[in-house]
Amino acid sequence: MNVKERFMSKALKEALKGDPFAYPNPLVGCVIVKKGKIIGKGYHGFFGGPHAEPSAVKNCSESAKGADFYITMEPCSSINKKTPPCTDLLLQIKPKKVFIGSLDPNPAHNGKGVEILRKAGIKTETGILSKECENINSSFFKNMKENMPYVILKFAQSLNGKIADNKGNSRWISCEESRFFSQKLRAGCDCIIAGAKTIIKDNPLLTVRYPKAVKQPSVCIIDGCGKIPLNASVFKADRKVFIVVKKGFSFKGKIPKNARILEIPLKGDFLNNKILLKKLYKEGIRRILVEGGGETHGQFVFSGLFDEIYAFISPIIIGQKNSPSSVVWPDNYKIKKGLGIELKLKEEKNIGKDKLLIFGK
Repeated sequence: MNVKERFMSKALKEALKGDPFAYPNPLVGCVIVKKGKIIGKGYHGFFGGPHAEPSAVKNCSESAKGADFYITMEPCSSINKKTPPCTDLLLQIKPKKVFIGSLDPNPAHNGKGVEILRKAGIKTETGILSKECENINSSFFKNMKENMPYVILKFAQSLNGKIADNKGNSRWISCEESRFFSQKLRAGCDCIIAGAKTIIKDNPLLTVRYPKAVKQPSVCIIDGCGKIPLNASVFKADRKVFIVVKKGFSFKGKIPKNARILEIPLKGDFLNNKILLKKLYKEGIRRILVEGGGETHGQFVFSGLFDEIYAFISPIIIGQKNSPSSVVWPDNYKIKKGLGIELKLKEEKNIGKDKLLIFGK
């Protein structure tokens, strides 16, 4: 790792401090260096709050004029937002050089910040640890490039892949530390997807109970034939609840005020979840957490409509024959190659007594 990469890695560590409260903005970190020494560090801490560059300048131990700036994402240049453009701040400070990790993937802003700095005579270099800088904002990049939500599947399972016993009891498979981590995941998403069976059996609130969380995510219930009770706990929180039914189905009874019906056509035995995701994106949903159960997970995995899977593995074996599994699909659904769908392990970590495995496609 060379000097530029070393300082950019420091900026990456700063950026991660903004998770999950910077969302829906990207995670951005900034490190200011003068004469080979870090004089200031900062990050974008919460949506609507100061960006990484002004935070780093504020934390400087001396003047930032003539210093080198290491920023994980291209400085913003737009004036139509909650905070002033960071390019203006940099033009005012006149740094010696600006090193940037990734360009802004937003087509309206891509490359403009770099152009402004270079036109002002500020030496600007891009692509420092670009892959790492993009990876911390994978959901933001997907939103900008594909106009689709980023989809995370999350489940806690026994060592042998079960999410409950044969009577549906699942409290608690995962440890307390894993459940706290799951709350952080929820806080970083703006919609939670669950199947009708989960709502009927568990009657969950599906709310965020993570410290300092200021907004509850919307909920999307996949309920093709309208089986969920309309007085379920999920409707109690002050947030939007989407009820997804097959096209042409109509509910009997009074729909809760915060509920909205989405009619989706069938694709084989499942609702067409690709159409669902497109509709949710138009509703402003950018990052989704799918919390099952197993059949709902199976729909998204089999159709490839997921970006990451967070699997919490607990050191417990649930042996009853009819215990539900974490991911299932109908027996007549054929895999094109091999025994199953192969995943790529991205990260693993120990959380309490559990093991968290994070997979990508």
